[in-house]
Amino acid sequence: MKKTLLILLALALLLPSSVYAYKEENKAFRQGQKEQVKTYRQKQKEECHAFRKKLKSSDLSPQEKMKAFKSYREQQDGENIAFRKKIHQENMDHLKTCLKDKNKLTDEQRQRILQHREAQYQDWLTHRDQQYQENMAFLDQLSCDPNLNKEQIREKMKTHRETQKGKNKAFREEQRKENQSFREEMKAEL
Repeated sequence: MKKTLLILLALALLLPSSVYAYKEENKAFRQGQKEQVKTYRQKQKEECHAFRKKLKSSDLSPQEKMKAFKSYREQQDGENIAFRKKIHQENMDHLKTCLKDKNKLTDEQRQRILQHREAQYQDWLTHRDQQYQENMAFLDQLSCDPNLNKEQIREKMKTHRETQKGKNKAFREEQRKENQSFREEMKAEL
């Protein structure tokens, strides 16, 4: 009787620490990802600021500046795609490692989780590509209109940016709801 009680007590003391260690490992991974993204964005922001400053001091017409900015954005977009793909692959590798340790899940459930995450990423890529195409078409439209002055261009860009912010917010909310319903569905199966 005492032996059983001691074993149960030892398990009770060890189990929470292993769960805690697992949560801390995931937290550290997510924090590392956030730092990578933050550093990358800061670097891009600084590069963009330097490019705009250089462009502002040039003797180009507003339309030529718009074309140069569009070219710069295309180059930056290629870098963004590569970076996001790298981050996604790291996330998927981490998820696969975490799912391997989940004994309650069947192989089919693990596969469904991975497929859901991949589908979410593909939806995000589609949304991102659609926004990119809208941005490029908008920049083309601005660069082809010689009647616009700096202030009008700035105002149109601000309006366009606000429109895109709203679309992004709606898209993120939709994905959040899909994730929540998927989690609830998975919990119901356990």
